[in-house]
Order: sequence, then C-alpha cells, then structure tokens
Amino acid sequence: MAYPNDGSVWEPATATWPPRTGPRWPVAAWRRTGARLIGGCCRISPARIADLAAECAGPDI
Repeated sequence: MAYPNDGSVWEPATATWPPRTGPRWPVAAWRRTGARLIGGCCRISPARIADLAAECAGPDI
C-alpha cells in the first residue's frame, strides 16, 4: 500500500505548505515493491487524486 501526501514541505518562515515541485509520484517504483493499493493523504485535492489515478492507470511495471 502507498498512501502519500502531496510531497510539500512545511515552510516555517511563511507558515505555509508551498506547492510541491519536482518529479511526479514514483508509481512504477511503488508497484515494483509490491504496492497494489495506492491512495492519497494530507493536502491531496480531488484534482491531485485524479492525476494519481491517471498515473496508476498506466501499464504494470
């Protein structure tokens, strides 16, 4: 099971969670290590869940 948050890091100077930057979720790596249930946790919006679902719809690795 993989249940990631949005990957952002708390910024104490501004007391905010700046938007995540960088690569997408490592769905292929999660699958290779056995994850079959992939969801979302903290700060994951419906739009981000849709993005994650689209990535998960790809071919099995």
